[in-house]
Amino acid sequence: MEIRHLNTFKAVIQTGSFTKAAELLNYSQSTVTFHIKAIEEELGTPIFDRIGKRIFLTEAGEKLLPHAIQILNVFRNVKEATGEHGEIKGQLKITAENYST
Repeated sequence: MEIRHLNTFKAVIQTGSFTKAAELLNYSQSTVTFHIKAIEEELGTPIFDRIGKRIFLTEAGEKLLPHAIQILNVFRNVKEATGEHGEIKGQLKITAENYST
């Protein structure tokens, strides 16, 4: 899953609209649709329900949201820690939890 796709996902949620997300990100609406479809294809399930002109997160979308935000925050932190010559500065802590059912 690409960072830009997750960024688009977050923008759609923030704006409540594919069209407004496209405007916010300076994308075409078809690009936003492509990014969302790419996520849905990778997950194998819809992340939005489209009812008329309104969109709602599906259960899968609800589960994806906190992880998308976390990944985007880590990515932003890494970019901020990158030095002028592409050198990484500071500490990067990565943790993983196993949620066995």
